[in-house]
Amino acid sequence: MVGLFDDENDSPKLVQSKEIEPLFVAEMGLPPIALPADDLSSPPIAAASPLPILPMDSLPLSNTEPAQVIGLLPPDALDAPPAVQVVHPVSQAVSVLQPDSLQQPPPARTAVVAPQAAFGEPEEDPLIHQALRHALEQYPEHVAQHQKFLKAQFETVLPVSFDKITAFGETALSHVQTVLQEVSVSSQNFSALSVAAQVQEVTTEARDAANGSAAHGLGGLLKRVEHAVRPFDPQAAQDTLMRLYVGVKNIHGRLSGIADLAQETLISIQMNVVVMSVVSGMAEKTEFAQHAQRRHDLLLTTGQELQLALRQLDQLKSQTEQSLMQIEETRTVTLPSLGFLGAISTP
Repeated sequence: MVGLFDDENDSPKLVQSKEIEPLFVAEMGLPPIALPADDLSSPPIAAASPLPILPMDSLPLSNTEPAQVIGLLPPDALDAPPAVQVVHPVSQAVSVLQPDSLQQPPPARTAVVAPQAAFGEPEEDPLIHQALRHALEQYPEHVAQHQKFLKAQFETVLPVSFDKITAFGETALSHVQTVLQEVSVSSQNFSALSVAAQVQEVTTEARDAANGSAAHGLGGLLKRVEHAVRPFDPQAAQDTLMRLYVGVKNIHGRLSGIADLAQETLISIQMNVVVMSVVSGMAEKTEFAQHAQRRHDLLLTTGQELQLALRQLDQLKSQTEQSLMQIEETRTVTLPSLGFLGAISTP
């Protein structure tokens, strides 16, 4: 027997045969009926696994078209050979959501370079490193606060030479001379104003003018004569006080600026002394030892002079502040109480 889907000419449905009884007649108690002789000529069918019993009429004929299969794929897709694979393009959204599915080139490795080479900075000079180490051992507090400044100063003087030692600290030394000169000039100008004497004179004249008529004896007579010859002028007194106030105020302002410069210069001098102290020790057995020591002594002496000038400057600032307060009190309180707010007595 041939298969159900062999060539349509050999299909069992098209063979003229006798009408036979059903094959499965166990229920009727009859033995199975043998097939016709023409069918027995075919080779026996090999045993197969049992199939579910379906009516024969439900099987499609070989000369009829198979029923249309409804599924997920269109009918034309069934005719495609199985070896062909359909490649779907990957959209941009898929590549974004699934970055691992896309093959990406490995990231380029960054070359490892030294920090000095990355920033274009040269390596530290061994002499500078040695000088900073000595400075840290001898002056730890100064190095902790001004390490960058000290390093810059060491770079200007190392390696040691006569010209470098001679030029070292010139800027700080010139600033010290400026501070000393300004303090001296301000002190002379303040002394020339004679603030205390002039304020006392104005106050005395105002009080004498107000109390001259009450004096008795020869002293009172002399005061009345003086007042008659040179009467007290309140407006002139006010002008004198204002002139003193402006002069002292200018001196006080200059002293404030000089004080800031003096403080900065003192720090520079102290750092220069530290640098030359270290350099003198490093150059002890060289021809520059004496020059370095002399420069160290000069900076040290200049720093001491600057400290004295700072004390004098602070005292001068305090005197100018007291003078300003004295002038203001005389102008706004004393004179109004004696002349501007009441009648001045006349002889």
